Amino acid sequence: MCATRTLKHWVMAECSFVYEIKTEDFHEDIEGMKEHYDMSEYSKESGLYDGENKIVIGKFEDESPDEVIESFVGINSKIECVLYR
Repeated sequence: MCATRTLKHWVMAECSFVYEIKTEDFHEDIEGMKEHYDMSEYSKESGLYDGENKIVIGKFEDESPDEVIESFVGINSKIECVLYR
């Protein structure tokens, strides 16, 4: 895992968490923690695809596997806006 990574928890809704993660390469970091992630939404070409935890309760999922989130505004659990890079 990246030694320079920082993590902030921003929002929690009914079944979602929003985190701010500052790291050199997020995808490289989660590669070593695959047991905690549902990585079935990544494209097979990305090298990150792994169907082992597909739809397993309690696993983290990247809601934007093909895009980088640049900005997030959450008013409450039902009102949010995401700007992708």
